Amino acid sequence: MLLLSGLIGITYGVLNVYNLVFWPSLSPAIASIAIIAAILIGNNHESSLPIAIGTLIGAFGQLFAQMPGMFSVGLNYRFQLKMVEGISNYAKVLWPALISTSIGQLIIYVDSFFCSNIGEGAWTAISNANRLVQLPLGVLITAMLVPMLPRFSELASENRNEDLKNEFRRALSFLWFLALPLSAILLALPDPIIRLLFQRGAFNAQSTSLVSTALIYLVPSIIFYMARDLITRVYFAFHDSKTPFYVAMVAIFIKAFLDWLFVIKIPLGVAGISLATSLITVFNLVLLAYFLRPKIGLMGFTKLVKPVTIMIIATVVTYILARLGFDTMQTYFASMSLIPLAAKIFITATVSGVVYFAITYFLKVDEAKLLMQRLKLIK
Repeated sequence: MLLLSGLIGITYGVLNVYNLVFWPSLSPAIASIAIIAAILIGNNHESSLPIAIGTLIGAFGQLFAQMPGMFSVGLNYRFQLKMVEGISNYAKVLWPALISTSIGQLIIYVDSFFCSNIGEGAWTAISNANRLVQLPLGVLITAMLVPMLPRFSELASENRNEDLKNEFRRALSFLWFLALPLSAILLALPDPIIRLLFQRGAFNAQSTSLVSTALIYLVPSIIFYMARDLITRVYFAFHDSKTPFYVAMVAIFIKAFLDWLFVIKIPLGVAGISLATSLITVFNLVLLAYFLRPKIGLMGFTKLVKPVTIMIIATVVTYILARLGFDTMQTYFASMSLIPLAAKIFITATVSGVVYFAITYFLKVDEAKLLMQRLKLIK
């Protein structure tokens, strides 16, 4: 995996340089599908070996998906040990980025330490809630950030700061446009979704309630998480990975304090851990936006007020409709077995999602029109 991860990263970078973004965006899904298939085929509750095998096969699949594009761009490859020009500058950007990425793992250890003060099942609840939040984040951020980083880098190198800020706002607005209805559905149907995905075996109704509590306080972080990751790419476009590193370092200590405050001082349980995570995400975003001002000035967030306000109104309607829709179906069809539950969640999410898109489209949100054009529903 160490070797494969390096090769995947290199091919990923080369394809981005040549604006071949389809397979880099899709290839992580291939890795996930391989893991799911390995677990289903090698169903063994006593061993983690199927997961390990699926992970390895998935890594090969991800690499092979990207290799054809790697050889189609006309580059010549050769092996050499001599240091090439630009490596030292690359390392100056790389090492702080690597360390700041590792800091995220340190925050996980901070959370696990304080979870030990809550009780049995707390860390599992936090982990499962985080997985549900990472689902829309992983899909949307991967799809958006893959093509945006080269674009940001191009504009930064040409000193086109106003164009860069316009691209940033456009990307952020589109991410929020897609994330808000997903967030509304997660907030409206936490128990049914968790029951469908996790509740079986030793994972009982009490476990579902615990994960649901953690999820409700974690969902608001989705919006700020996307903005933080996007603005971090602006720093990388300016070859500045030190500032995000320093901000991440400070975040560790703030996160530890917030965990202590909401778990020990004000005992909120798993809700306290999730609330601390949401707040530290906001803190990171604000600090990164502040320190970016000397480079390019104000980001122009005020220009997003009108479209985002419409999105939020549509999100509230989506939330209410999802709650009422699911409760109505429960009144007439109360079965909570796997297939009926999945059907009710699917119908509720689909109908409320369509209403969200309809509201934003008729109120002339540009992102709704853009999505309709991409789906070739309108010209």
